[in-house]
Amino acid sequence: MQVQRILERSLWARKITLSLQSNLGSNSDGDTPLKRRWTLTIAVALLAVAVGLLSPSLVPDRLFLPLSLDDFPAWRAGQIEERLYEHPAPNRTMSDVLHLFVPGLAVTAAAFDRGVMPLWDPSQGMGVPHLAQIHYGVLYPPAWLPLFFGDRGLALMAVVHILIAGWGTILYLKSLGRSPSAAITGALAFALSAWVTARLHAFPVVGAAVWLPWVLWGLEEGALTGKWAYRGMAAVAVAMSALASFPQITLWVVAFAAIVECVRVLRHLRRKLPWGRPLLASLFAILLGLGLAGPQLLPTTDYLLEESARGGATVESVVADGLEFPLLWHLISPDHYAAAHLDRPDIPHPLAIADLEQAGRPVAINRAETSMGIGLLGLLLAFLALVFGRRWHTRVHVVIAVGIPLLLLSPLLMEWAYTVLPWFRFGNPKRLLLFSSFSLAVLAAGGVDLIRSRRLAVTVTAWVVALIATVLCLFLRFSIPPAQTSEDVDAWASGLAQQLGPEGMSIPDVLEVIPRETFQAAADASADSAGRALLVAVIAIFIFRPSRNRGQEGWTSLARRAPALLAGLLAVELLFSAWPLVQPVSSLRTGTGPLPGRGWNPPAVASEILALSPDSPVPLRVARLGNEPPYLRPNFPGLFGLQDLQCYAPMAPQRVIDLLDLVEPGVGLNGSVIGGFTRQESLSSPLIDMVGVSAVITDAEVEVAGWEEGSRVGHVVILQNSEVLPRAWVAPSAELIENKEARLVRLSDPNFRPRETVILSKGDASVEGEGGGEARSVVVDRYQPGILELTVGTGEAGYLVVSETFHRGWRAWVDRTPVEVIPANHALLAVPLKGKREMEVILEYTSPPMLIGAGIAGTSLLTLLLLMVLGRRRQRSSDDSSAPSVG
Repeated sequence: MQVQRILERSLWARKITLSLQSNLGSNSDGDTPLKRRWTLTIAVALLAVAVGLLSPSLVPDRLFLPLSLDDFPAWRAGQIEERLYEHPAPNRTMSDVLHLFVPGLAVTAAAFDRGVMPLWDPSQGMGVPHLAQIHYGVLYPPAWLPLFFGDRGLALMAVVHILIAGWGTILYLKSLGRSPSAAITGALAFALSAWVTARLHAFPVVGAAVWLPWVLWGLEEGALTGKWAYRGMAAVAVAMSALASFPQITLWVVAFAAIVECVRVLRHLRRKLPWGRPLLASLFAILLGLGLAGPQLLPTTDYLLEESARGGATVESVVADGLEFPLLWHLISPDHYAAAHLDRPDIPHPLAIADLEQAGRPVAINRAETSMGIGLLGLLLAFLALVFGRRWHTRVHVVIAVGIPLLLLSPLLMEWAYTVLPWFRFGNPKRLLLFSSFSLAVLAAGGVDLIRSRRLAVTVTAWVVALIATVLCLFLRFSIPPAQTSEDVDAWASGLAQQLGPEGMSIPDVLEVIPRETFQAAADASADSAGRALLVAVIAIFIFRPSRNRGQEGWTSLARRAPALLAGLLAVELLFSAWPLVQPVSSLRTGTGPLPGRGWNPPAVASEILALSPDSPVPLRVARLGNEPPYLRPNFPGLFGLQDLQCYAPMAPQRVIDLLDLVEPGVGLNGSVIGGFTRQESLSSPLIDMVGVSAVITDAEVEVAGWEEGSRVGHVVILQNSEVLPRAWVAPSAELIENKEARLVRLSDPNFRPRETVILSKGDASVEGEGGGEARSVVVDRYQPGILELTVGTGEAGYLVVSETFHRGWRAWVDRTPVEVIPANHALLAVPLKGKREMEVILEYTSPPMLIGAGIAGTSLLTLLLLMVLGRRRQRSSDDSSAPSVG
């Protein structure tokens, strides 16, 4: 028995040694393993923090939205003052939630209510492929919560994302050997970081980001143990990040993981350890994760390359989106404001307004992309790891945490990144600050374990840095310009005029650009955030204060004796910063919320438009002259049962932009937005009639032939089109023009008559009627997003033209016989009708890339399961062969 016990201990020691060797060095930072019994306690604490933060949004009559509809002046017009409810902490930089994400959820919910996949969204831009668009998370499980729980699911989704971020960070820190107090500190630092909490409303962005620690954990544990079960978890995490539908973040998550794995290989090479197989296994796990997300990634990629107007940014726009130096204040005070220290623009301040244009539009610089902080206490702990940490993981995170802000601050480095890294050209580069926030959180966890060590230098350094932070915060707090009186504001404006304005600029000139209330809001926000940081710095002085430890050698501090105190204080600091960002809005003015079938009544304008054609099976298509009113901006009409010619899609259809540019050049603002018309004469274009615009909303007095005032609600005028073509008609003749430029020239010809002639991009143009007869009737028997059933009356042969956006996924059947769908008039659909009899035509949108992606996902899943089974068997065989034979 004694011999057996010695052998068992020897085997256990051997396993530990191999594990440490795989980890490329023992831990010199004073770590304590995270025991399993602690994990449940930490999980409960994390859940309590998440629920506590989101609790106001979980009660009845509250919605987790960043803006109230009553925040829009046009919505408030004519309402009873007592019924208005403005958002307690409006975040206008998250207006995408109301204008994009919630309407996207509404399209998904409506499709699932019908029991079909949400492949087509007809509510904007004459129709866009819904699944192929990014940002909507159709296949992302947390995004299903609003579908099951209604609007309460918006807050539940935010809770889930906090838990995913925190729990993944705990697991990753556990794999690095961090202690329980360090793990919960790092988890809170990331889950409650300004980067995450500032974006909780924007679920695709957060959803793609919070799986980062899970990817790193799976690869780390896979490298330590060689088990494919952990690499499988990394693959699933990559897939979940991709399914959240914000591919820019997912690409960077994959790049981050690849960088860590490459550094691991370098360490293995240096120590002459095997490196090829572990590297290939990690990279293959990442590829399998992308394969699992095939049903989302493949349609998106196909649409981006073939049909979308969205493209990569230019090097000038990428450099312009770099980080402004004053915004580094967000590292200390993760505030939801970002305006400037206006009397001393060279000094960082929470209000970081650098010029008059930004000052007039503080929300322009109050971008969530600038949020990055993990709190002053978290920064202090991260600084300790930066100075005293020795492990290679620590060094990697130091490079990431420091390198990304330096990259974003340097135009030359930004140009280099644009040239070398292709994915740097898509989206805002400030989103890279996600990785700085995460690395700072990992370093903060290392700082906790360093504080727990008996190193005098660490204790003294923490205390000295706390003293310096206190002095800095004290200076900033008392250097805030006052704005309590008109004289204060005038003095502040005078300083602005002298320092930032052109020569001869006066105080009234400044106040014409910047409202007086903006100065007051700037001063209040600055005082609050600077005061909070000052309080935390003072507390840090106390908890890090070194004192002689009687009876033992060395020095100690309160933080060393009670390391869990650091996690609690950091949680309180970050909760105070995050609280204003997640305040809910009253749902009393919106029924029970914005998702379809849940009682959100359309406002008066939408009701008046719907009344123009109450019995039509096809939703009315509207356009706007100008971009008002704000509550009917692109995508909103879909919530009210309308369709919008304008578009605010993640990837707008290029064909529609080309067509509308013939009506008014520049109406396609960029790859995401098709704006309202700005000229009255644009409404006289026959192309407007061709695309089925029945009504126009405007706040201008308009006199255009064919348009008459249908209704008026306050200052909003609803114009009705008396010459609009039906949603589908039969054109008796066709012209084949394959060249795009020539086709657009023909469409812009004043003599072009869309009712009589259709311009085909390809296909057979020989189907032609004899002419002179009456137009064939077309009756829409059924209309659903992506499905049209029509009955075409008897008459001459020709082409059935339907004003829905052409895409290669459209399929057609004429009397149950498949026929080709042809691009018509550049952006519409056409189906050839060769017979003269009455016909039944069915049009259906499908997504072949989704089916191919589903096949890739199934193959990836089977491969992953097979690798896990084989890895488990190989592990058992290895354990059996290494077991001692005891006689």
